[in-house]
Amino acid sequence: MDNRTAFLDTTDNLSVALRWTVNVTVMPKAGVNDPEGQAIAGGLASLGYADVSEVRAGRFFQVTIAAPDMEAAKERVITMCEQLLANPVIESYAVSVQTDPLRSLSASWRVGDR
Repeated sequence: MDNRTAFLDTTDNLSVALRWTVNVTVMPKAGVNDPEGQAIAGGLASLGYADVSEVRAGRFFQVTIAAPDMEAAKERVITMCEQLLANPVIESYAVSVQTDPLRSLSASWRVGDR
């Protein structure tokens, strides 16, 4: 089984894009109030976990994306973070790309330019 996804462009040239899995972790910036983290810390304290001094709550996303290489996949997901997945004013984010593209074979045809 091949690990590439093929896209056919309008000039009938076959171009290949790999499917990458990109992990995104979004967290509140330091100094930003985190009521969810505070509530979790309070709950842990009430359960007897007195050694927990702070909890910061965030979000995790796993994005599967077609891109010609790892850097292109990373840059595309960073753009997604800046536009939707994170609020850059109050949140920071970390992006990591899995080193091996997904092993799947599928074909799709694109009409027009990107």
